Amino acid sequence: MVGFKIHWGAFFFALALGMLYVYIRVPLPKIVIKYPTPDNVGKVVYKDEVDNCYVYQATKQDSCPKK
Repeated sequence: MVGFKIHWGAFFFALALGMLYVYIRVPLPKIVIKYPTPDNVGKVVYKDEVDNCYVYQATKQDSCPKK
């Protein structure tokens, strides 16, 4: 390939156009809400809107309190 030259302006324009296309076409991440269940108590760490992390702890209650 003797005499082959790259037109740098067209190369960078096409590169920028391709990167813009990929940036726009990326799908939004799917947010999955996982609620605590008796099976995953103490195993899953939850994070709220202000980045506080917490874990639910199960308490065993034998009967309902009487009023």
